[in-house]
Amino acid sequence: MFDRSAGRAADPTPLPRRLIHIGPFKTGTTTVQSAFHRNREALAEHGIHYIGARLQPTQAVKAMTGVGSSGEAQQAGQRRWAELAEQARRSGARQAVVSSEFLCEADDEVAQRIVDSLGGRQDTHVVVTLRPLASMFPSQWQQFVQSGTTHSLEDWTQAVLTHAPAPPSVALFWRRHRHDELVRRWAGIVGPENLTVIAMDPRDKGQLTREFAAMLDLPDGLLVPASEVTNRSLTWDEAEAIRAFNAEFQQLNRARTESGLEPLRFTVEERLSAWRYVKRRRPDASELKIPLPPGAADQVRALADEVVDNILATGVRVIGEIDSLRQVPTPALGDSVVAPSTVTPALAASVAAGVLKVRQGVDDD
Repeated sequence: MFDRSAGRAADPTPLPRRLIHIGPFKTGTTTVQSAFHRNREALAEHGIHYIGARLQPTQAVKAMTGVGSSGEAQQAGQRRWAELAEQARRSGARQAVVSSEFLCEADDEVAQRIVDSLGGRQDTHVVVTLRPLASMFPSQWQQFVQSGTTHSLEDWTQAVLTHAPAPPSVALFWRRHRHDELVRRWAGIVGPENLTVIAMDPRDKGQLTREFAAMLDLPDGLLVPASEVTNRSLTWDEAEAIRAFNAEFQQLNRARTESGLEPLRFTVEERLSAWRYVKRRRPDASELKIPLPPGAADQVRALADEVVDNILATGVRVIGEIDSLRQVPTPALGDSVVAPSTVTPALAASVAAGVLKVRQGVDDD
């Protein structure tokens, strides 16, 4: 049994042969995936098979969940998932591991199909890595800005908290980050004894890889992520610069449409590629971190308490201090949010250069 107060397993039950890490988003998933991906050979020597050939099987999982995938691409992705699932079932390793934050987008039916494809309830253990709900609002807003949204932080947060029908990212946010429902869904399929929640400690950078290594009975120091792999969040200044670009691009296409011209295309994949270039810059010390809007603090605090209480009621295994997931930062910006209204020439140049690289087909990632 896992001792919740100590946050460690005193006498852990051996894990089933398949372990799947379902995220959700912005909970250290890139670090975990990098650690498994770059150490495949060493892991194999210890009986661990990291399924797939890349950092994570993004397209295969998106095809299964139906989020962001359709037509021939979805069919191809589903065939790829079938191949990966068969690889996991037939693996001679003592444990086969799959990690993708896109798995958190599965509904009840899809989650059941995924578990069945891997060998069923008795053969599958699910890991959910969690940060405080309060931190999900700014981190997901900047992610949706990267995908093209023009909504301000305050407007978008209010839309999410009121479950507004638009923008579409509202429903997607709750699918990803109603963490109690996520845990309930998967625990209902594999059983609470086969689901582990890791409550992340932001002060402990090595926590996730250390906990995965302990679960898999691996030597200390084996799961080390690649130092160059990063998926840092944007600063508020960077997010506002990209949001301004989104608004200008939207206005440009509106004018082209009104003039009878074809709108310009800039896909989500192209946008994310462009903003990876922006993330390579070293932010100026004056640039702000994206906050939780102060007006949302009380409502988010009540939601976080409800979410944590519901997770505890499921009886799943917990590693770390789960009460830390209730935390909401004390507002430090007064009674209102004042977003950056100007950007430096260097930041504007980084945004422009990122777009130019994508449009010219330059790929030096």
